[in-house]
Amino acid sequence: MKRILAVALGLVATAGSAFAADVLTKAPPVYKAPPAVARWTGLYIGGHVGGAWAGNDWSFPSDSLNSVVQEPICSSASPGCVTSSMSSGSNTAAGWLLGGQIGYNYQLKNNWVLGIEGDTSWSSLKGSNKDPSFSTINQTQTDFIGTLAGRVGYAWDRLLVYGKGGGAWANNKYSVIANSTFTVGTGLASPVTVYPGMLEDGATVNRFGYMLGAGIEYALTPQWSIKAEYQYLNFGTQRTTLQTATAVVSPFDEDIKQTIQVAEVGFNYRLDPTGQATWAASHPIFDQIGQASNTPRFYAGADYLLWWVKGAPLSVPLVTTGSTTDGILNSSQTTILYGASYSPATGGNDTQNFSALSGTRLRFGYWLNNYVAVEASGFVLQQGNGNYYISSDSSGTPSLNIPLYNALPYHPEGHCVPGQACPTPAGEDRTPVSDPGNLYGSIAITNSLNLWGLNANGVVNFMRTPNWDVSALAGVRYLNLSENFNLWTDLAGISGTQFAGQSGYTDDDFNTRNQFYGGLLGLRAHGTYGRFSVETTETVALGVNHEEINIYGYYRAVNFSTTSGNYGIFATPQNSGITSSNKFAIVPEAQIKLGYDITPSLTLTVGYDFLYMSNVVRPTDQIDRNLIKGQFFQEDPGSTSTSYPQRLDKTTDFYAQGVSVGLSARF
Repeated sequence: MKRILAVALGLVATAGSAFAADVLTKAPPVYKAPPAVARWTGLYIGGHVGGAWAGNDWSFPSDSLNSVVQEPICSSASPGCVTSSMSSGSNTAAGWLLGGQIGYNYQLKNNWVLGIEGDTSWSSLKGSNKDPSFSTINQTQTDFIGTLAGRVGYAWDRLLVYGKGGGAWANNKYSVIANSTFTVGTGLASPVTVYPGMLEDGATVNRFGYMLGAGIEYALTPQWSIKAEYQYLNFGTQRTTLQTATAVVSPFDEDIKQTIQVAEVGFNYRLDPTGQATWAASHPIFDQIGQASNTPRFYAGADYLLWWVKGAPLSVPLVTTGSTTDGILNSSQTTILYGASYSPATGGNDTQNFSALSGTRLRFGYWLNNYVAVEASGFVLQQGNGNYYISSDSSGTPSLNIPLYNALPYHPEGHCVPGQACPTPAGEDRTPVSDPGNLYGSIAITNSLNLWGLNANGVVNFMRTPNWDVSALAGVRYLNLSENFNLWTDLAGISGTQFAGQSGYTDDDFNTRNQFYGGLLGLRAHGTYGRFSVETTETVALGVNHEEINIYGYYRAVNFSTTSGNYGIFATPQNSGITSSNKFAIVPEAQIKLGYDITPSLTLTVGYDFLYMSNVVRPTDQIDRNLIKGQFFQEDPGSTSTSYPQRLDKTTDFYAQGVSVGLSARF
């Protein structure tokens, strides 16, 4: 037994010595952390380079809409009248582009990535074609393009695959270049000769449309990533007025359809990367709603506004003067007193400006926690008014006229007699308001404008330092732009003339209303230095503009053939009534405010704002000067047409800008 125990103890001792030796001589295993998983949450900036391809289709509308400031292309009196639009040809362009982008991503726990991105690019796109109908070259040049879009993607660690969609913008220069030698105004004192290569007409236009795209992005480091992307931009068809660049050549319209395709590669740099951190270390924004905040929860502001708005466009000549036989636009003796210029007549202006408008703006907000707030704001401006008035003396001096294009021949006392020349043929004409020795009268024009808007936003703070914080904004926006144009004429016959005892007035009303409804995205940055601060907010709203046009005309006469009726001068039963349409629009706004803390909770601010609307209707753009003169005061009841005047439904852009002074409070 003793010998057995001794052997057993010896074996145990030997094993123990061997185990101890093994433990002392072998290094412990090294712990290897699992591979880091990339995180895409954060603000980023970057650049890109690539290629672009554009397609541009030009079409010349052969109708009285083209153009409202020149003779109609077509009328019932024109033999061989062509009523359909004519192709002006198509051109394509290919070129390079170079630009930058800024955006923000938020990665959900299931690896889906939501984001917003804006980019802008310089491009070298330029294409041209020979017009098949006219001896001209049509050229389209796109200098800048930009997009603002939402992104949705899915991340496999460092690889992100995404799609995007939103609004698009392009800055285009349209040119019509002579392709032959010709002379304009041969019968005038100073005819103009146009040579090949000379610019005849042109326009610089901002186009707005939609964008769809897709791309892939790969994270090289927590900060740096590279990407490849494709975008399709569609700007639809837009009627553009090409303004004259050569004396006497008339402006005209073109319907231009445009699409652009972009392929680019680029890089991004994340300003607040969370690539090597765990999910819990990233901003826990939505998990903290309802928790206590260590900053003031409520904030509010009130501003006094002094803004200027884009003046009312004057698309047609409206008031002229001249000798007793002039006042017609094709006479060099005619002076345009109010309205668009028209050669060979002299004078004219293309805008009715409004004085500076006072207004007020209010903003209220509440922080749900340190990262998320909700806010509402709104502004209203006083009514803007731009007026014009002129009258003759009792002798009818000076001569005052409303210029127009008479689309149908007429006889003042009835139908034109077959086989006899009408005393008033189709062509450039006028309706007199005062005529020395025969009529005296006055013309009053009133333009009025009202603008106000509302916002409701969510605010998400994603970067905060002791002196700076940056937040994203998302919400809804509403804008209301209403305008009225009224043309009033009042005239009477001079005693002792054939018009003695006769009098009358006309009333033309063109009213428009634009109601924009859209989703809003933006960024706000706030910085402090002691008691001083600066805050800048940039937003873009994409949505629908509900456009409404209301036209109404009326006249009353004494000792004329009819006492009253629903005929003005430019507003007749043919174009009267209410019509509405919905069009895509983009509304960007930029604001900067400088502040000084009067107390820890009260800040005095001064600022500057710029607000832009891409697509609106305005009253004076809706005036068609192609008319049936025999309808005025029912001089020739048989001279009627359902074609003139037309409802134009022309659109343009609008902006408002100005300064503000206000107080903001935190409590």
